[in-house]
Formats: sequence, C-alpha cells, structure tokens
Amino acid sequence: MPMMLLLVWSVFASSWQDFQSIDGRFSIKSPHALDKVAKVISTAVGDLEYHNYFWSCDHDSLGYGHFVVSYCDYPTGAFPADSVGLVDLFFDASSEQAATAVDGELIYEDDIMLGSYPGRFWRIHYNEGETVVKTRAFLVGDRYYSVQVAVLAASAQEAFVDRFLKSFKILE
Repeated sequence: MPMMLLLVWSVFASSWQDFQSIDGRFSIKSPHALDKVAKVISTAVGDLEYHNYFWSCDHDSLGYGHFVVSYCDYPTGAFPADSVGLVDLFFDASSEQAATAVDGELIYEDDIMLGSYPGRFWRIHYNEGETVVKTRAFLVGDRYYSVQVAVLAASAQEAFVDRFLKSFKILE
C-alpha cells in the first residue's frame, strides 16, 4: 500500500466512535456514524427482515472501505441449542452464499465463538483478487449477526479491519 494511503488510514483510524443499537442489541467501534436500512427478504422459512448498519468510503484519499453490521431474526426455535450440525450447515451455506453474491472465492473459514455463542469467520477474495471481504458471523439464539469489512486487498491486514470486526459485542 502506498505510504500516503497508510498515513491517511492511520489518521482516519484515530477518530473512531462507539456505536450502539438498542433494537439490534449490539455495540461496535466504528470509523464513522453508521447508516441504517432494513429490507424484507423472502426465504424458505418465510419473510425475514434484515437490518443493515453501514458506512462506506470510496475516494482518492482513503481508498475503499465498506463496514457493515447486519442482523436478522429467524423464526423461534429455528436453531435448537442441541443442534450443532444444523448450525454448522447454516454457517457453511452463509459463507458459500456470501462468496457467490460477490462472484468471489472463499479463501479461508474457521469456527469462532463470541462468549458462549457459536460463530464463523471467513475471508473472500473477489474483483479478481483486488478486493477482500472479512466476515465474523454469529448465532445468538435465533438471531443471526454478520459483521463485515470489505477493503482493497492491500489494506486487508491493516489494524482498522480487525478493530471493527473484533469490537462487536452483544448487549445482554
């Protein structure tokens, strides 16, 4: 990454703020105020309302960055606590669908936890390898959370990416 772009990202990274969604029951550290949009998606289990909180930058001085927290409530009992196999299949399908959505390649994935909640981390390369999206996804009861950062590949290892991803917390 060019030195000037690194310097701009480092200055930018110092102005982060705490963001909370009471309805979403989460908090996160964000580089900028997050906008919200909700949309209903028809699925095999019925219509689901997806809530997306996001901020994007795309200009000469900062490069490209897309920061997103999403959540969706599945029908009660959709993920029984004793059904680890179902949860694994759900995360497998989620990461594969994410790669397909951007016509990308799933490079890496691993099981993770957020406290006692199961999760999955994955990394997708797309745009002919020029862009990377990193995702941390969790199931908290019947609620699915997805925390994502999409950046130019040259920025994928920068500290601000993990700062956003790893600052996600559930509000109990």
